[in-house]
Amino acid sequence: MKLSVKLGCGFLVLVAFGVYLLWESRRVWSQPSVAAVARASACSCLMYVLVVSTSVQTWYFCLPVAMAVVLGWRATCTRLAVGYSLLALPALYLHYYLRESTPFWVDIVYGLTPLLFLGRGAVQTFAVRLGGAWLRLRAGARTHEPAAERRANSAG
Repeated sequence: MKLSVKLGCGFLVLVAFGVYLLWESRRVWSQPSVAAVARASACSCLMYVLVVSTSVQTWYFCLPVAMAVVLGWRATCTRLAVGYSLLALPALYLHYYLRESTPFWVDIVYGLTPLLFLGRGAVQTFAVRLGGAWLRLRAGARTHEPAAERRANSAG
């Protein structure tokens, strides 16, 4: 029973990764550029190392980081790749030396810390987009007209 559950979970992870690869391929196909290929490659490699691979070594993060650095520090994929690669060394070596007695919080810190730092920027981006949408909604759906005409129409 345990073997069939393990194989079923592994199959689901591979199917989900395949769907993710198709999604990334569609994104590259719709916006073909060197940056799009680098982003898709870096994110796919990082996703493979973090989610799909059953054995992880610290040097596995070299490829996603090398590809993501090309995108610049502002790219989400770059920040995630660098964050996970910096935390991989202490987290994986703790697992290596402590084995089954590794505290569970080590995995929680390793898994969530890069997302928390990413979250602050993502919340700011969301707030800016929401604020822009609110301003457009407040202004009403009107055709483009110069500000001078708008003032003359509202005054008169």
